[in-house]
Amino acid sequence: MRIVCPTCGAVYEVPDHLMAGGKRTRCARCTCEWVAEPAVSLAAETPPPVLPPPVIAPPVIPLPVIPPQVILQPAIPPPLVRPIAPPPLVPKPEPRPATASRKPVAVALALSIVVLAGLLTAGVLRRVQVIEAWPPAGRLYVWLGLK
Repeated sequence: MRIVCPTCGAVYEVPDHLMAGGKRTRCARCTCEWVAEPAVSLAAETPPPVLPPPVIAPPVIPLPVIPPQVILQPAIPPPLVRPIAPPPLVPKPEPRPATASRKPVAVALALSIVVLAGLLTAGVLRRVQVIEAWPPAGRLYVWLGLK
């Protein structure tokens, strides 16, 4: 037996022997309670649709042909001539000098090189302290040939 929740429209397939006598049922989706009745097929309830009668097109009546001499052309007014004003002159902005934008980049690059060189020098000169702090670094120094 197929039952349908009247609130949310959920459809359930329930064996007929469980629904004998119209038992009270609760929907699992919306928790609505109702007395379950088998769902009636929509095809059994609704009669077949009535089709409207076919529309018959009216007969086509040809329009009379007018000779070309009789057709009047509308008068075309002359085009309006308006003087076109030139666009207003806007001064172009002056370009910035290229050296001004590259200067901070060059300073940052130079500073990075100095810091890197300082770290490498400290790592070589203080290799004993580095190996004591981090023993796996000893393999790196052996691989570089520094003992």
